[in-house]
Amino acid sequence: MSTDEKGNETKKVTTVNPDGTSSSEQTLTNASGKVIETVKESVKTDVQGTQTDKSVTEKINGTIIESTIISFTSGSSKTNTVEKQKDGTVTTTDISQKKDGSYTSEQTVNNVDGSSVTENAKVNAKGDLTSYSKETVASSGVKTTIYYYIKQQVTVSDNIIKAGNMHLGKVQTNATKFKVPKYAKVNGKKYYITAITAKSFAKCKKIKKIILGKKIKSIEKGAFANLSENAKIVIRVDKKGTFLRIKRLVIAAGFTNEANIIWSKK
Repeated sequence: MSTDEKGNETKKVTTVNPDGTSSSEQTLTNASGKVIETVKESVKTDVQGTQTDKSVTEKINGTIIESTIISFTSGSSKTNTVEKQKDGTVTTTDISQKKDGSYTSEQTVNNVDGSSVTENAKVNAKGDLTSYSKETVASSGVKTTIYYYIKQQVTVSDNIIKAGNMHLGKVQTNATKFKVPKYAKVNGKKYYITAITAKSFAKCKKIKKIILGKKIKSIEKGAFANLSENAKIVIRVDKKGTFLRIKRLVIAAGFTNEANIIWSKK
């Protein structure tokens, strides 16, 4: 039993069985004596030495977290976590980690209105993000998948965090409007979207409007290939000089309908 500085008391009871499996139950009680969290855990090791750790956490706010961690003798592991919110939102996270510390992850958030967001990421042994994609499905059924290229990692110097940057890769969507994100946030780290690659919108024939922001520094030729002749490129920036700079990039990339390149301050 232990007590923290806020007066919360943690009590844990562990049972070890003759077959080597174990189970435990931990309760967290606040200073008023009310249980605010319970954690039930079981650990089992098979004859090959693979260990399976399962836990269920129940919080006072109604959140339930179910977790399974499988640890192999090779040093690799797999983790599955399902978090269920009281409002019906369910977040599922799967992580496969190698012995060297590199891993792949997939996280899906399913909302009660039928919408969802799925993010896939790869991280190398140094902790650098090497691959990232994001899929969103609106409650209306509109689906958008974006693939990114990581060009600069997030860095920390003198306790100052400098954001990394990504390039927008292939976009797949049945939406009629697409806004290029200002940045993507992965594992708590921010990456600005600074470029659009060739053929990013090659499979987006339904798009009628693309919105760009001031962070765009380069656009590869053919980025807007196959867009409708009536499609519009809206450049949403405050300064006219910034608009003209990005407009030149859009034209150089092959979008020649200048009348449909629009400046917007909103």
